[in-house]
Amino acid sequence: EQLVVDAEIVSICRRFLEGMTVNEETLALNVIADVGPRGNFMECSHTLDHLRAGALWEENLSNRFIYDTWKTNGSPDIMVQARVKVTSILDSHQPPILPEDVQSDMKEIIIEFEEAH
Repeated sequence: EQLVVDAEIVSICRRFLEGMTVNEETLALNVIADVGPRGNFMECSHTLDHLRAGALWEENLSNRFIYDTWKTNGSPDIMVQARVKVTSILDSHQPPILPEDVQSDMKEIIIEFEEAH
């Protein structure tokens, strides 16, 4: 579970290090003014264009639910989310079958190690 959390943190750091462009186009003050309070930005071509351009980072563990929805869902913290992710990975993962020569080499390495110790 901790490995999954750590991978999420690395993903956040990588996205942060990529930086972001802040200018008139990306701030979209004109779009904000046009849409106005309680407007729907998802209907704006500007929003769709910038989402397609990679402006959105998709998290795996955290969520963006409003507080009431998060509370209704049992207030899951990041470790609960990590446990769900780990369970999903373990349930669906099919490890590749190694070729016989690789398996044989690995067994030989183990035997040599055991004999040395």
